[in-house]
Amino acid sequence: MKTHFFRFIWRINAILICLASFLVMFVCAVASYFIFKEIVGHASFGCSSPTAQETPQAIEKKLEISDARTIEGTTVVRCSLNSVSSYPDGGSFSSRKSDTTTTRNFLYCDLVSGETHWLLPNNTAVILSHDDYWFPQEKGSIRWTSFKVVDKDTNHDGILSSSDLQSFAVSQPNGTRYTLLITDIEDVMESKLLEENKMIVFYRKNTGVFFATIDLAEMKVTSTKNIFEKK
Repeated sequence: MKTHFFRFIWRINAILICLASFLVMFVCAVASYFIFKEIVGHASFGCSSPTAQETPQAIEKKLEISDARTIEGTTVVRCSLNSVSSYPDGGSFSSRKSDTTTTRNFLYCDLVSGETHWLLPNNTAVILSHDDYWFPQEKGSIRWTSFKVVDKDTNHDGILSSSDLQSFAVSQPNGTRYTLLITDIEDVMESKLLEENKMIVFYRKNTGVFFATIDLAEMKVTSTKNIFEKK
């Protein structure tokens, strides 16, 4: 009788041990699956295209008018026309966006005559910056405005930016007589109005630093010199 009882107990224990073994194997298999999935998931993110991360495609573009201000000494209001591009922030798995604003043109409005006109004939170029020049400097009015402009993709990266070669242009304060005076330069270091119609510009071009004198009445460069060139 006791023998049958112990055999029954042993069979019960054997069944419980088997069930426990199967349970442990099942848990290990499930855990292994999730660990493998996690590793593969991280690997797939790490192997995503760096080009897509570094230069994401804009998903939205729009034009905005902003920064309206009256030009001193005139009856003209100048407004900037900006293109606003929205990019995914944090990759395609996020709905957040970051905006990049680029100046494309300037609109001039005469408050007396009601006439309006654009600085540039189209909105394809990028205006990196602009500066107004007063004469006389202490209590005069704005006589000229200069612009740093990019209109060619010289580094072939698909966008117009400060990484491309630039042009230096000048216009009258109301946006008329816009003229490109120095082209294909790396950067403008300094520009200054010496007389009402005379300007000097320091700029980098072809690894050299140049000094140019500009006659604004004629809208032309009258002299150019590489200041580090050995005689």
